[in-house]
Amino acid sequence: MRMLRAIWQELGMKAQPIKVVPWARGYKEIISKPSTVLFAMSKTAQRAEKFKWVGPIYSVDYILIAKKGKILKAKQLSELHSHSVAVIRHDATEQIVLDAHFTEQQIVETNNMYQALAMFKAERVELMAISRSGLRKAISEKMLQVDDFEEVFLLDTVEDYFAFSKDVPDVVINAFQRAFDKHKRLNLALIDEFKL
Repeated sequence: MRMLRAIWQELGMKAQPIKVVPWARGYKEIISKPSTVLFAMSKTAQRAEKFKWVGPIYSVDYILIAKKGKILKAKQLSELHSHSVAVIRHDATEQIVLDAHFTEQQIVETNNMYQALAMFKAERVELMAISRSGLRKAISEKMLQVDDFEEVFLLDTVEDYFAFSKDVPDVVINAFQRAFDKHKRLNLALIDEFKL
């Protein structure tokens, strides 16, 4: 949020209200409400034309994790196609897992990371798709112990952006991008501070 505030200040804009909402609700709002921005959103091929973008803010590694000792680390993704996988609805993980040729029967959608982690910990799914930063958050919040899981496959690396609803004028997007570019040092410091 510091970066967003710095951009507003650079543009001489007053601070706008920031709502922290579950991912699925935020995604629904950016699609249905005009003049909306959601951050940070992974810019996937399926999303590229649906929104306007400012960034990139940082890169995100999406991985598959399994309970320690249950599934061997895979050399090829096809080795994991017989397993169930938890994803977060409307999150990049959902599309990345579909693109990785898991079937809809193998994919278990959840509303948020907490539900996905609960299913994973209860062994109701064999795999969980998650970003490395999300995994670090789960560990830091004691939702998952390092000894409980292991990374079995790197699915994809995607860049995250500020995503704007399509109705936002290009002049605003271009101004945000220029202000963002001007504050790259702050962005790099935040990436380092938050281990993104």
